[in-house]
Amino acid sequence: TTYRRVNCDFQGDIKIRSAWFSGFEVYGLQVYDVAGYGALDSVKLRQASDRESGQMEFDIHCNKSGAATSYWRCDFQEGKPIQLPLDVLFTDSAQRKLEVNNVITTLASGLGGLTFNTGKNF
Repeated sequence: TTYRRVNCDFQGDIKIRSAWFSGFEVYGLQVYDVAGYGALDSVKLRQASDRESGQMEFDIHCNKSGAATSYWRCDFQEGKPIQLPLDVLFTDSAQRKLEVNNVITTLASGLGGLTFNTGKNF
């Protein structure tokens, strides 16, 4: 049996659920409702203030955590204060990139996590 990934014509926007863990160095997020091939290869973050200062690089890298395919763990630099909002760069399994600015506006996770609507999808 041969399988191949097909494009999904999902009509909604990508959603991000915030989850803050173990002090100020570890931030987690879950990504939902990804259209296109539905699989993300990478998620990166950047402080909007860095972009406004001319930095185009997304310097906060997030890694898939465990078996949960939608959960990403993002490691902030220890001792570096985080300035909100955060921009997000998604790269899907076809290496298409989607940049969303000013989407994460708080790191507080709240009960069940806070959800941010990106307003975009692949």
